[in-house]
Amino acid sequence: MCGRYNILPSADAWVSVLETFGEAIYEQLQALQPMGDIRPSMLVPVICWPEGEPRPKLEMMRWGLVPHFWQQDRAPPEHCFNARIESMPSGTMWRDPIRYTRALMPGSSWIEWQKQIDPETGEQLQNPTTRRPLTVPHALRPADGEFFFAALYAVNDQWRPGLVTKSCAIITTDPINEELRAVHNRMPAVLKPAAYREWLDPEQTDAEKALALLHSQHETEYEIFRGAFTTPAEKDLLPATPPASAEPKSKKRGPKPSPQGDLFG
Repeated sequence: MCGRYNILPSADAWVSVLETFGEAIYEQLQALQPMGDIRPSMLVPVICWPEGEPRPKLEMMRWGLVPHFWQQDRAPPEHCFNARIESMPSGTMWRDPIRYTRALMPGSSWIEWQKQIDPETGEQLQNPTTRRPLTVPHALRPADGEFFFAALYAVNDQWRPGLVTKSCAIITTDPINEELRAVHNRMPAVLKPAAYREWLDPEQTDAEKALALLHSQHETEYEIFRGAFTTPAEKDLLPATPPASAEPKSKKRGPKPSPQGDLFG
């Protein structure tokens, strides 16, 4: 988890945000164009609450965290579109974001590729032509529909001279039940609406308290759809063109995601 996700909301999506943050962010979310098969390095919507701001706001950020200390002429760090909860609060990449720059990322479902196993031998099946492992995509989402990933973000003014890069990562954890574990060994942390405001609160800078909130307010009921990149009701909402990439048009680019996704984190 999680190298692909979708924002394909229903007409009455994001009511929880309207109740929590008011009309401004709610209207911005309602105005989002459908985004299917979102991949690392693309620009994605993120709700953040920067220090000194009176209220949260929605911004577009690069999916794939570039830390505030990342220097010029370095390729972006690999696989930092996911942030392992076990790496907090001591990990170099995440110890500042978990304290100061927590975020929410809207989604409608995320995608995992389940390895196909031979029931007789217990070995992973392979495509007889390409010899690559056989996998089946699954779309997963909370039973209540539209949701927000618990996320982190960073602001960097050193990586690209003269530019400010805002980037984000989804927090991942162990699957909460065997049904989810059967699809993949990681999953995103998805917060309940009651935790949104406290999670974003810039005055709360205690990492352990933030992690405790994450554990206590994690959504627990999920739906799984086999064999599709989107849930059945969402297929017709896919846009004709993919979302924009936040990568500069330069040879110094990070590694491209594999056809089956970078399932790290």
